[in-house]
Amino acid sequence: MVSLTDFLENPCFAYDVYVFHRPSADVCGFQSSLEDLRRLGKRLLADYDDLIFGTDEEALSYSTFRSGLRSKKQVTAMFSANLLALLEFDLFSTSTDPLKQQVMRFKPSGRCETIPNAVPASIISIAEENAFFLAPRSSNTVGYFAGTKTHDKDLPVAEEGVLSFLENDRTGRFLVVGPVSLPATLTDHPRVVQHGLVDYLYLPKLMQQCSTVVAPLEQTSFNDCKSRVKFLEASLAGCRLVATPIPDIRAVASHSADLPQTRDEWVAALARQHVEPVRAALAAERFRYLKEECHAARSADALLLLLGE
Repeated sequence: MVSLTDFLENPCFAYDVYVFHRPSADVCGFQSSLEDLRRLGKRLLADYDDLIFGTDEEALSYSTFRSGLRSKKQVTAMFSANLLALLEFDLFSTSTDPLKQQVMRFKPSGRCETIPNAVPASIISIAEENAFFLAPRSSNTVGYFAGTKTHDKDLPVAEEGVLSFLENDRTGRFLVVGPVSLPATLTDHPRVVQHGLVDYLYLPKLMQQCSTVVAPLEQTSFNDCKSRVKFLEASLAGCRLVATPIPDIRAVASHSADLPQTRDEWVAALARQHVEPVRAALAAERFRYLKEECHAARSADALLLLLGE
C-alpha cells in the first residue's frame, strides 16, 4: 500500500489489479498513470469510505465544511476533483450501501460492490483472549469518542439527552475523548470529563470504563453515507451503543443498539441502565454477533465477487 502521490511519482506496473482509495484528479500525473495502466491491461478499482465526491450540494454536507475547518471554495473544488477521478473508473467498492448509491448516481454504467467495515481476525482474537467486553465497569458512565473536530456539529444532537442523564443520576459521568468542542451546557459540568487526542492503543482502555457510548450525527447526506465503525468499536469494548440511525448502523445494529431520532428518544435511551451482570451478558451476545457476522474475511468476499475471483 502506497499513497497516491508516491505511486504517481514512481509508478509500479507489476500488479494485475490496482485499487485507488479515495482517488483525486487534482494530483499531478493521475490521468497519465491511469492511461499507462489501462494500456498494460491492468484492472482499476476506485474505493470509497466517505462521500467525498459530487456536486456543490454534496460538498456543502461535508463535515469539515460544516465544522468550519474548510471554506466553501475548498470543499467544492475537492469534491469536483474527486468526481472527475471517479468518472475515470468502471469498478468501484464502497463501505456502505448509501455510498454505493451515490457512486452509481454519477457512474450508472459502472459496477460497484459494498464491502462493509469489519474487524480483522487478529483484533477479534485479542479482544476474545483478553475478554475486553467483559471488563467490569460502572453502569452509569456514558462515553463519546470523537477522533476529530469534524464532529463539532454532531454532539448537540445528543446534548439534551446527556444533560437529562447527568441531572437525574447524580453520580453519572460523561466521558469525552477527542478534540471535539463541547456545547456550553457541558463545558464546565463537574461530571463531564474530556480527554484530548490519545494514542489509538489507549482507546480500548478508556472505552472499557463506559457502559454506554453515544454516536450522534447531524442529518446530512455526508453522514447518511457513514459506516458502522461505532458499532464495531462498542461491541469490541462491551459497551451499549446509542446512535443516530444512519443506514449502515441500522443494517448491523438494529437488534442490539438504541437508535433514537428525537430529543425524547435520546433522553429515554440515556436514562436506561443495566446492572453489571445484565450488561456483561448483553456484551457477550454482541461480541458473538461481531465474531460471526462482522469479520474481515466475510467482507472480502464481496471484493472477490467484484473482481471475478
